[in-house]
Amino acid sequence: MRRALRAQLLAWAGVCGLTLAASAWAASFDCQRAKTPNERAVCADAALSALDERMASDYQSALTRAGPRKSAVAAWQRDWLMAGDISSCNGDQPCLQRAYTGRQALLARVAPASAPEAVWTGRWRKPANGARTPGDSDDELLLVGLSGGEIAVSGAASWVGGDTANSGEMRGIARVVDGQAHFDGGGCTAMWRLRSAQLEVTQESGCGGLNVSFQGVYRRR
Repeated sequence: MRRALRAQLLAWAGVCGLTLAASAWAASFDCQRAKTPNERAVCADAALSALDERMASDYQSALTRAGPRKSAVAAWQRDWLMAGDISSCNGDQPCLQRAYTGRQALLARVAPASAPEAVWTGRWRKPANGARTPGDSDDELLLVGLSGGEIAVSGAASWVGGDTANSGEMRGIARVVDGQAHFDGGGCTAMWRLRSAQLEVTQESGCGGLNVSFQGVYRRR
């Protein structure tokens, strides 16, 4: 009886120890509520938890630097968590390490509000092409200016025709040359420039399905 009770107590202590360790390791979210494979992997690994903690700190610093346009940086971070490279890791440790390391490097480059690259930062929108009905989403380019004359890009566009809807996306890094942004990634190429308070996409190819186009004039949301 005493031996059985001791075994139960040791087992209970082990479970509590794992729970406490997990809670201590992850700083940016509550491990008691971890549900996704990525969250559980971070809570179970001290090295991943340290990366998560560092990224949370880098993210807060990026928000501070962005100043009045920090809402665009926040939206950019949410988009990365939902649809960026980390979203396909499914708890795989090497994948998560690469995703965290790459993200930290980008967050460290978010341009301060006073830098010339910051003029691009924002959520830019235009009506989607095709037949539209109330409730249809707009095309959007989510841009974050980075030090070194570059722009982080996350965009979505669509075309609606009757019962058919096609979509496209633009995700990666654009380079600014002579006041014009040049994007080339995953077979998608585009160019855009600022005109007064508007963003004009002047060229675009290979960024979506049939009739989908990012070309047009966008206004900052």
